[in-house]
Amino acid sequence: MALKTVPADKINNTNIYNSKEPISFLFWIGLAFIVLLFSLPRIILGEDSYITIHDNLDSELVWKMIMTEGGQLIGDNAVTQRVMNGFPSKLYPSQLNISVWFFLFLSPFQAYVVNEIVVHAVAFIGMFLLLKKYVLPAKNYSWIVLGVSVTFAALPFYSVYGLSITGQPLLLYAFLTLLNKGHNWKSYAIIVLYAFYSSLPLTGFFILVALAGWLIVYYYQNRVVNLPLLLGTIVLGLCYVITEHNLLYMMLLDTSYVSHRTDYTPENIVSHDIIELVQQTADSFVFGNYHAATVHRPVLITAIIALFIAWRRKDYRSYGNIITLLIIALLLSLSYTIYKSFILVELKNTISIVKTFDFSRFFWFRPLVWFITFALSLVVISRDTKWGKILAGFCVLLQLAFCLKSTTQTTNEFNENRHLLMAKYLGTPRPPQNLSVTYKEFYSEELFAQIKEYINRPQASYRVLSIGFHPSIAQFNGFYTLDGYQNNYPLEYKRQFRKIISEELAKNKKWYNYFEGWGSRFYILPAELENYYDNVKTKEARIRQLDINTSAAKSMGAEYIFSSIKIENATENEMHLEKVFEREDSPWRIYLYSI
Repeated sequence: MALKTVPADKINNTNIYNSKEPISFLFWIGLAFIVLLFSLPRIILGEDSYITIHDNLDSELVWKMIMTEGGQLIGDNAVTQRVMNGFPSKLYPSQLNISVWFFLFLSPFQAYVVNEIVVHAVAFIGMFLLLKKYVLPAKNYSWIVLGVSVTFAALPFYSVYGLSITGQPLLLYAFLTLLNKGHNWKSYAIIVLYAFYSSLPLTGFFILVALAGWLIVYYYQNRVVNLPLLLGTIVLGLCYVITEHNLLYMMLLDTSYVSHRTDYTPENIVSHDIIELVQQTADSFVFGNYHAATVHRPVLITAIIALFIAWRRKDYRSYGNIITLLIIALLLSLSYTIYKSFILVELKNTISIVKTFDFSRFFWFRPLVWFITFALSLVVISRDTKWGKILAGFCVLLQLAFCLKSTTQTTNEFNENRHLLMAKYLGTPRPPQNLSVTYKEFYSEELFAQIKEYINRPQASYRVLSIGFHPSIAQFNGFYTLDGYQNNYPLEYKRQFRKIISEELAKNKKWYNYFEGWGSRFYILPAELENYYDNVKTKEARIRQLDINTSAAKSMGAEYIFSSIKIENATENEMHLEKVFEREDSPWRIYLYSI
C-alpha cells in the first residue's frame, strides 16, 4: 500500500476506464456528488451566495476582471490606469492562466463559479486516479478510494488559485504513469494542463524542486536517467516559462524594476525563540493554513488510531508508511514556521530573493500528503473486522463534515452558503453582515452606480480613496483608485502613498508594522479601527480623529474619498461631505467626501 509504481500488467484489472468494473460507477457517483455539492448553492442563491473575501473578492477576482475587460486580454505591455495612476500589466497574475480565460466569456460571478466547480471536480478525479492506480489498486478498497477522493475534493480550497493544490494528485498520477508505463501523451497533456492552470510562485517552483530531487534519487538507485520522468519535468518547466514569462522577466532580467517586496521587514516574524517556533510548528501541523486548507483533524485522529492498530498487529510496513507521511507533513509545517521565524532574519537581510520570494510554500503539499495518509490509515483500520469497517466509514463521514463545516483558519464558502440557504428557506437568522456579506452585497453595484451618477463625470477623470472597506469594491464598480491590494508593485509607489497615511500610521503600531513591514495592501489605515475592511453600517463605527495628508492625496490626483464610516474631523482634513449614500439591499453606508 505504499505509494510506489506498480507494474502495468498488475494494474490493468483495476483500470477505472474498464466499464465492466463496478468502480467505474463509484467514480461517476463521486464526481456527480462533488459537482452538485458546489454548484447547487450557486444555482439556488446566485449572486446572493457567499464568496470568500480575503485574498479573493478583495483582490484576485478584480485583477482578473480588469485583465479581461472588453472581452480581450490586457496585453503584456499595457498599463491600466484603474489602479495607482498606472499599473503595469506585467505585474498581474499570468494572463495565460486558464482561470483568467473564464473571465473573457463570462460575467465575473459566472467565471468564478465555473472555475470553482472545475477545480473541485479535478481534485476528485486526480485523487481517485492516484489512489486507484498507485496507492490502493485492490478492488476491496474501492470504497476507501471513493471516500478519500470525495473528502479531498470537498476541502475549502481557494479555487481562485486554479489547480495549484487541487491538481497535485492528478499531476502526481501523470508522473507516476510516465515512470511506470513510459512515454504517454495523456500524462504529458495533464502536465501541460497543470502548468497553464496553476501558479509558478505558489506551487510550480516547489514542484519542480521536488521533481529534481526525485530524478536524482532515481538515478542514484538505478544508475540510469528515467527519460519519461525527465521529459515530463522539462515540459512542466518550459510551460511555466511560457505562462509566467512576465514574472520571470521582472524578477531575473529587469534590473530597473524595484518591487515593494524588497521593503519587507524580516523582523516582522511569528516566532522569536525556539519555544515559539515549536508552538507555531505544532499549531501548523494540527490545524494547517487557510491558503492550503486541510481541516484534517479527523485525518490526524484516524492516523493515530491506525498506528496503534498496526503496531498491535505487528504490521510494521503499514506503520512505517503512515509514520513516514506524518513526518513529511511535520517537516512541511516546519518549513513554513522556520521561514517566518527568527532563524532566517539575517539571511533575509543579506539575500534579497529570500526576503521577496516566499520559500515556505512547500507547505502547499500538505493537503496531498494528509489525504494519502488518510487512505492508508483507513485501510489499516478497516482490514479484517466488521467493526473496523464501521469505524473507518465513520472517519470518512466525520472528515466530510469537517470539510463542509469547519472554519478553522479558513472561510468555508459551503458552510456560509448553508446558513444563507437556511435563512432564505427556513427563516433562521443570518450571520452578522460583517462576517457573511454575499457577493452581491459586497460589491453593491446599485449603490455605487448612484455615487457615479451623483459625481457625473467620466470615472477616468478623477481618482478616489476608500476608508473602512476594500478598494477593490470601488475598482469593481469602475472607479479609478489610488489605493488597492497588489502582491507586487513598485517600491516607489509605496513610498509615495506613505505620505498620505504617515501621520495616521504613527498613532498605531499594529498598522505601522502592517504597512511598513508588508505593505501589499496600500490602504488608508485609521488608527482608531480594529479592522480596516468590514465596517458595514450595522457596526455604526465612527472615526473621531483622522490625520491624513489630503494635500499629498490631491497631488496624486485624488478628488474624492469614499468612507463607510463617518469622519468627525473631516473639515480639519480639508474634506467636504458631499452626500451620504445608502440602500436597503447594501451593507454599506458610503459617506462621499470631496477633497
